[in-house]
Amino acid sequence: QYGATFNESALFDEATKQILLINSKTYDPATGLYYHGWDESREQKWSNPETGCSPNFWSRSIGWYGAAIVDVLDFLPQETTGRDSIIQILQGLAKAIVKYQDPSSGTWYQVTDQGAREGNYLESSATALFIYTLAKAIKDILATSISNRHKKPLTEW
Repeated sequence: QYGATFNESALFDEATKQILLINSKTYDPATGLYYHGWDESREQKWSNPETGCSPNFWSRSIGWYGAAIVDVLDFLPQETTGRDSIIQILQGLAKAIVKYQDPSSGTWYQVTDQGAREGNYLESSATALFIYTLAKAIKDILATSISNRHKKPLTEW
């Protein structure tokens, strides 16, 4: 938003770089989720010595990542290099998180992939962030992207 408001196009590239960096460092292809943290130095006791990732998928951190993506896309010009990659990240994230939604309550757990494990709990902040991300993505971004690029209705996506 700052880049758009003050006509500083370099900030679009920086926002894109940060979103793509998190994707490249914390994405887990087995689950489609994003690890809670990443330590480039791999020196933190929680970090995996090979990947630098934390051991868990924390719903709130994933929710903030999704919310940031949909908000950045509001201001990121169509011609920005990497915008298409960000939309693909968002599509993948949307598909992944709905798999972990608790079917009886419609909410998500604090540790995304651990369900009703002892000590894990249904988390309202993460749920709000996921709903915000999904609703805004469907309304503003994915529906337009899908209809413009693939000429298919959203129900066929």
